[in-house]
This record gives sequence, structure tokens and C-alpha cells, in this order.
Amino acid sequence: MQSKISFFNKTIFKKNVTHYWSLWFGYLIISLFEIPFGIYLSGRGMEYYGYTGETLKAEQTYQYVNQMKMLIEPGVLFLTALLAAMIMLSYLYNSRSANMFHSLPVRREELFFTNYLSGLSFLLIPKLIATLLGVFVCAAVGITELQYLLITFLYIAGMLTFFYSLAFVVGMLVGQFWAFPICYLVLNFLEVIMEEVIRFL
Repeated sequence: MQSKISFFNKTIFKKNVTHYWSLWFGYLIISLFEIPFGIYLSGRGMEYYGYTGETLKAEQTYQYVNQMKMLIEPGVLFLTALLAAMIMLSYLYNSRSANMFHSLPVRREELFFTNYLSGLSFLLIPKLIATLLGVFVCAAVGITELQYLLITFLYIAGMLTFFYSLAFVVGMLVGQFWAFPICYLVLNFLEVIMEEVIRFL
């Protein structure tokens, strides 16, 4: 009977969680300030401007939607995904760590997908927790337009997945630590660079 081929290793995943938990906990705190606390503070501030009734409701919704728009700016997500990939692949740029990991009885595919899923979960789970808490905050402050919060989470999850996946592949192909972010930036802006070159010519 053929043995089952696994692409996920629980031991390596647990090692990643215990080794980098402080960084991901910090990202969770940032996400909590961005989403639930941000929604609460944007709605709370309206009380000091003398708005009442329907005007308060409309202004509160306006501030809430603006808050959601600010969260889907790709610049921060772009850099966050790069940092996460650099952390998860940092062992490749140290010969001692790379030799130790590759001497373990673990297939390369298993190591690749476990590290990939570890970093992706560390990016998406804090945003998911913050979004769920944001739902309760919206209910507490009287905001009923939850679709904006959910759409924001989908946008953030999509951008983080794309940026992180690209950064992870680049990190696996590039052999130098400092060349990693440079290649990542060049590939992301290659279309813009080529367009400017063609216009110049």
C-alpha cells in the first residue's frame, strides 16, 4: 500500500507559532486598533459635534465608511506581506539554519507549504478576529451597514494573499537576503517601469 503524502507538518507549524508569536500578537494588536477600536472612535467622536437623530446616524455611517476605505490602502498590506515572507523564509539565508532544516526527515514540499500556510494564517487570522470584533462594535454603536466591514475584510484578505504569495515565491527563488525585497519591489512595479521606459523611448 502506498504511504500517504502530506504537504503539511504540524510540528513545524507549532514551531513557527511558538517562535514568532510575539510578532503576530503585535500584528493582532495593530489590527484591533485599526478595525474595532477605529470604528468605535469614529462613531464616538460624533457626539461632541452636537449631531442628533438622523444627522448623527448619517455622519456616523460616513465616518465608518471612510474608516473602512482607509484600511484597504494597499501600501501597508504590501509591506506587511513582504515582512511576513521575509520572516518565514529567514532560515534560508543562514547556512547553518538551512542545513539544519533540510537535514530533517521532512520533504521539501512539506516544508514549503507548511511555512507558506504559517505566514498566511498569521496575516489573515488577526484580521479575521478584528473583523469579528468589529461586528460587535458596530452593533454596540448602532451601525447596521455591516456589508462595508465584510467587503473590507475580503479586500484585505485578497490583497494579503496575493502580495504574500508573490513575496514567498520570490523569497524561495532569490538567494540573497537583501536582494529579496528589491526583486519583490521590481516585480510588483515592473508594468509601471516598462510603461515609463516605453514612453521615454
